[in-house]
Amino acid sequence: MFHTAIRIHRRIVDAAREYQLLQDGIALGNYGTGMSPGQTSSPTDGFLAMPSSGMSPEQGWQFFIETESRKRTMYCLYYLDAQISICCNLRPLMTALELKYELPCRDDIWSAPTAAAWNMLVQAPDFSFNEEDDLDANGEPRPAHGDLYETLMHLMNPDPTARPLGLLWYSPFASLMLVIQIQMMTRELVLASTFLYNNVRCNDTRHNLSIITEGNRAPIMQALSNLADLIPKPNSTAWSMVVGASDPRNTSGPNSSSSSGATLLWHAVWMAWYYTAISLTHQDALLTSGIVEYSLPTAISTAWELGKPRAKPHRDIYEDRDVMRVADHLEHVIQMLASPPLGTSTSVLQDATGGVASGASVGAGGTNGGGGGGGVGIPCIEDPFVTMLGFKACMMGWRVVRLMVLGLEQPLIPGSDILQMPARPNLYSVSAQVVLGRVMEAVGLAGSGSSPAATYDKWPFQDVYHGQVGTISAAEAKYLEWTERTFALRDVWPPGEWVVAVFNEPREGPV
Repeated sequence: MFHTAIRIHRRIVDAAREYQLLQDGIALGNYGTGMSPGQTSSPTDGFLAMPSSGMSPEQGWQFFIETESRKRTMYCLYYLDAQISICCNLRPLMTALELKYELPCRDDIWSAPTAAAWNMLVQAPDFSFNEEDDLDANGEPRPAHGDLYETLMHLMNPDPTARPLGLLWYSPFASLMLVIQIQMMTRELVLASTFLYNNVRCNDTRHNLSIITEGNRAPIMQALSNLADLIPKPNSTAWSMVVGASDPRNTSGPNSSSSSGATLLWHAVWMAWYYTAISLTHQDALLTSGIVEYSLPTAISTAWELGKPRAKPHRDIYEDRDVMRVADHLEHVIQMLASPPLGTSTSVLQDATGGVASGASVGAGGTNGGGGGGGVGIPCIEDPFVTMLGFKACMMGWRVVRLMVLGLEQPLIPGSDILQMPARPNLYSVSAQVVLGRVMEAVGLAGSGSSPAATYDKWPFQDVYHGQVGTISAAEAKYLEWTERTFALRDVWPPGEWVVAVFNEPREGPV
């Protein structure tokens, strides 16, 4: 089926190019209208002209729906192409430069239920923090954010003479497209860096964890940071105002009975954001190894094998800052995985053993409590592509957890089964304890929060220097257990089941 889907996808991309659908027909005459290059349009084709003042609100709304639908369809095609490329390491068929469209409009405008509501939104004055309100109504649609490639360049290196990118609080779809483009830029940079690194240092058995130079990493991270300043952050006041009211976990909100598209999209935005930030330091093993997979199950299995911690002669060399960078973003990934978007169906979430996840419904406001026994759960409707990103991030995090474990475990006295007395803590042992403690705290908080992962009790991290034998090894086991159970709760789409399958494989091997 996957091979068939790939062929269909290629045909759709080819057709979009042939019929010039990747270009904005409004700005480029008859291009992008669905006609072949040899055809010409009639002067009476209404969708080739901008809404005129002579149009009624109903006509203008219908015009907007048609043009915006075409634009969003092409962006969805680009998103799908990026998904396939990132998950399976297939070469992408599209580039951001091909999309000659402005970014999608605000989602509240796109979701306007009536022509009157749409007309009120598009005529509302544009606001800025550095100028007074304009009380005169604006009859034209508010300016778009700019096309995908130019907007990304502005995020990387803001042009003071250009119109600044405004707040994207009501633009989750546009924000997702920007994050995906940054992710694809990172992918191309990793490919080029891998080729150069392997040719310059082809005889090395151990490589640096990050093969992207600081000079190349900095502008991409700057783009991510600039974008983060313009979108609502999880657990912030803006998040609760913009997203929280439509989250089914918020039982006091006006839409608490259903999960909105905004919640689903913002979750995808931040999961993609954190994964991209991690991958700037810890590159995807599929990408650096050059392995290409042609199905999602085998892509997950290969990512699992490549992501396992390796023995020292074959282990990547972690610089101190690499550990801290991965750990910083891993904490947020854990929190996002523990708070996925939830649906409204009464289908039961299944755990890895086939039993009912009784704590699942806690994520919907705690209606069933967290106690044992069966119960009706709420399905996790997380984007399967986002589930894949979460799995890859957790595999990267596993390596960091294992490194910290190795740095804190008490060795045995040679020739005996007696633990050596712990040495006085040094800088690196203290740092390892702090990093491991942060990850374990995130896992513990995720397990005790209002989410499908609420079946886990908060697990306090024990200080290795207080004589707790086996505590550190238990930390790694706890991390892997939490990861497996978290993905087991994602039973709506197949990737969750495939991830659980690789976790059920033997984990014994060299460290």
